[in-house]
Amino acid sequence: MEKAGQWIVFLTTERDLNEAKTSWMAKYRIPTVIGALDCTHIQIKKPEGQFGDEYTNRKNVASLNVQMTCDAMERIISIDVQWPGSVHDSRIWRQKTCKIPRECLLARGQRIWYISMAFNTIYTTTN
Repeated sequence: MEKAGQWIVFLTTERDLNEAKTSWMAKYRIPTVIGALDCTHIQIKKPEGQFGDEYTNRKNVASLNVQMTCDAMERIISIDVQWPGSVHDSRIWRQKTCKIPRECLLARGQRIWYISMAFNTIYTTTN
């Protein structure tokens, strides 16, 4: 964990965002995309107590639902491990916990896209 900040670095400047868009366009011919995101379940020992069942996923296995984002070079640029296994991927996205500065981008009028690998869905920062 102590070195996570050296390896997992999200795009924070306008220059970073523009470079990400350029990379996705050059490699995959997809305009305005800055990342691909998906969730995966990491099996854990079921917590004891009144909230233990919240960690049981749809396959009846105790897990954490972990959301990750990668760039066009397949490097992880954000990770969120705070959700119990019973939480659906789309709820994690709606809760805006992914380390994505959406409000800042919207305030500057930027339109960016994220590709969801699980549902063949594209999420955008604008409505």
